[in-house]
Amino acid sequence: MTAFFIPGADAPGGDAEALYAGICESAQAETGEHPQPQRIFRLSFRHEGIDVEAEVGQPDPVAGQTVLAILDLGRGSPYLIHCTSRAGSAERVVVNKPVYAATEFTN
Repeated sequence: MTAFFIPGADAPGGDAEALYAGICESAQAETGEHPQPQRIFRLSFRHEGIDVEAEVGQPDPVAGQTVLAILDLGRGSPYLIHCTSRAGSAERVVVNKPVYAATEFTN
């Protein structure tokens, strides 16, 4: 298993906890759903007929940008993959449930 991290948060002045809290707040403001407390490392799902995996720190298979966080927006709500973008702002990929597997970070 992998310990919790946010890509780039280890740079000087970086704070993974503050960055993650900001991602969660932004997702809640955008969707109206409060992200669940589980911190997801990898998400296995089907996209346009192809089995794919999104993993924190790796390129997202849908948007192609680095995955910063994967959020579960709650029962009956989708997952949200929060990625970097070329312009420096966030890109989000919505993954509807059910998914094959959601692997959490270790504590």
